[in-house]
Amino acid sequence: MTLYLWKAPVVDDPDEAARLIDAWDERGDVSVFQPSDDIAMVAEELVRRFPHADDGPWGDGPPEPTDRVLFLSIRWGADNAVLDAIAELAHTYELVLYDPQGPDVSVPGDPLVAEPPSPPKLTDYLWLVPMAAAAVGVFWLGWWIDVPVLGWILMIVGGFFITVILFLIGIFIFGPKDDARLPPFGA
Repeated sequence: MTLYLWKAPVVDDPDEAARLIDAWDERGDVSVFQPSDDIAMVAEELVRRFPHADDGPWGDGPPEPTDRVLFLSIRWGADNAVLDAIAELAHTYELVLYDPQGPDVSVPGDPLVAEPPSPPKLTDYLWLVPMAAAAVGVFWLGWWIDVPVLGWILMIVGGFFITVILFLIGIFIFGPKDDARLPPFGA
């Protein structure tokens, strides 16, 4: 997994960020990124927090301090704390964070923590009403019809769908809720 951090230019389009990285990486054009001491400070802080060891997070060794762009090679089994620390430092030092795997770009000013999702409203479940009415109607039809086999079949089918709808309502009301975590690099 690779990540890139730089101070300027600030771009929020993943394609534009990829073009900048290509110009820097393939053509060796260092003038693409403006120099900043913050980048070296972030590299030093990452090495201080996560020293290079056999079980460290760095895929190709710890990051090298630089003043234009910081290239981070992270092994895939690295702890999420490493990614959280990178996102936090990028936010603190107002650096652009580019994840080419996504691709995703986090720019200075992006919120570090995602807004918690709003709780669902009763109107979000109105699509169940016609289904419930149809299921109750099929069950009622099976109850009152005089054809014995057809009546039982209709009651079984209607009862099954009533049970499914009640189960869905229980899941929606009492089921697990999404917890608000850090978004992947400010997404």
